[in-house]
Amino acid sequence: GWGKSTTLRMVAGLEEPDEGSIYFGGTAVVVTDQDIAIPPEKRNAGIMAGVSIPAPRPASDGSAPSIARGRHALDGGSRWRS
Repeated sequence: GWGKSTTLRMVAGLEEPDEGSIYFGGTAVVVTDQDIAIPPEKRNAGIMAGVSIPAPRPASDGSAPSIARGRHALDGGSRWRS
């Protein structure tokens, strides 16, 4: 909701901003008004999706598992914050 993932994707070169500049480690990797865009493989940055909790196995009846704490199942954002 605040653009954190989008910002990281832009720093890594997976998305380009409509306008503005991105500096990474003191180096301009994107400057839209000068048509500068360093390719992602030359940016020395990347994104790796991680999982902070083990993934549960499907239930024996084949239904999707839920990750629960106490009596409440957690949504995706809450899982990452737990």
